Amino acid sequence: MTYKPNTSRKFPFTKKAIEALPPHDPASPSREMEYADAEFIGLHLRVSKNGRRFFQHRYRFLGRKKCLSIGEFPAISVQDARQIVGEHKILLARGKDPAEEIKGKLKAELTFAEFAEKFYLPHAKAHKLTYDDDEQKIERRLNPVIGKLRLSAIARP
Repeated sequence: MTYKPNTSRKFPFTKKAIEALPPHDPASPSREMEYADAEFIGLHLRVSKNGRRFFQHRYRFLGRKKCLSIGEFPAISVQDARQIVGEHKILLARGKDPAEEIKGKLKAELTFAEFAEKFYLPHAKAHKLTYDDDEQKIERRLNPVIGKLRLSAIARP
């Protein structure tokens, strides 16, 4: 028995079903085709003309339609996407907009430059004899390259 891809725009999302979806028609005027999960209301999948697949959460907040990108399939699994949408639904039930909550968390997270100025340099000044060298290296070398990055975005190569 061969697997036949679902041609409906609303179907239960599974790894196998999503992988079987064809790329969006290149001749179409729209950039992407959108599918909805039949089992989890609000979870959608966009398929681009080059075949990339992205999860998103469509919802209403205070009467306005909103959409949050979740991530690209298969890096984000169907179960992960459903869990994220479930967390968003909990926030909505509490009267909070998930988009604003995410934005607030990002604003609360320090950039490298902020961290260096508020925490590292005062500590270095109090505890290191080479404080001046550290300050110059941060200002001249590090801040121009990674100063605007959030700390969670910085990792070893």
